[in-house]
Amino acid sequence: MKKKASLSAKQFDVIDWKALLEKCLSRLSRIHQLTYCKLLHGILNIIEQINKFHGKPTLFPHCLLFLETTQHIFHCPHLETVHMNSKVPY
Repeated sequence: MKKKASLSAKQFDVIDWKALLEKCLSRLSRIHQLTYCKLLHGILNIIEQINKFHGKPTLFPHCLLFLETTQHIFHCPHLETVHMNSKVPY
């Protein structure tokens, strides 16, 4: 993350990450807060996780082109996904 944001180690360490997360989450409804927190912690029950237990690969429901992975959720070019992600207060 430091490299992506072009931050030095000192700059990275002085950021109040907890306050930043709280500010971003405060703009969302409670259900969206829970969804994004689960996603960040890797416990959101997306198809990628379901496949680990059941072994049935399933395509992402918005585009039906790629497997539903955490990375694809944030980078899918499908219009519905782009619209959904535009509501996230990064």
